[in-house]
Amino acid sequence: MARATESTLDKRELRLCLSCAVEIKALKTKTLLKLRNTGEIMKDAKVPTSDSYHSFKISNFKDPNYAAAYLSLIFEEEEEGDLEMGIMRKSLRDVFEALGEPIMSDEEASLHLEKLDVLLSQNGSATIYALANWLKALGLKLTVVVDEGDKGEEEDSVGTAELAEVGNV
Repeated sequence: MARATESTLDKRELRLCLSCAVEIKALKTKTLLKLRNTGEIMKDAKVPTSDSYHSFKISNFKDPNYAAAYLSLIFEEEEEGDLEMGIMRKSLRDVFEALGEPIMSDEEASLHLEKLDVLLSQNGSATIYALANWLKALGLKLTVVVDEGDKGEEEDSVGTAELAEVGNV
């Protein structure tokens, strides 16, 4: 009797497995049909391309406050000696693309970029004044402020008070 029960269980298990296999195959076929239909439906759809990082960055720089904050961070890196001159040049050119090109003719824009290359290759105190004038043409000004990192060293410190403006030279 034990053999009859085992064989009956084996047959039941076999039917159950076959039944499951048939259901799985039906679901797989149904899923594949949906995928094929999706492909047919979507074949003519146009997927929007993403904007490049450069375009995104330039659109942000059109806000003068954003551009000024960005350049301030770049200049802080330069003060710490961690920035290469090429990065500063690229940063200034990007800000120029956003703020300067829309307000200048092609000829003026070309001359302004040439001035940037000349002033970044200069040495001496005249360079700071040239940079201040270059930024002034973009609606920005070069300023000096108290370093927040040294705030605890002097109790009579004025915090972020502006110490000098070079842009009006």
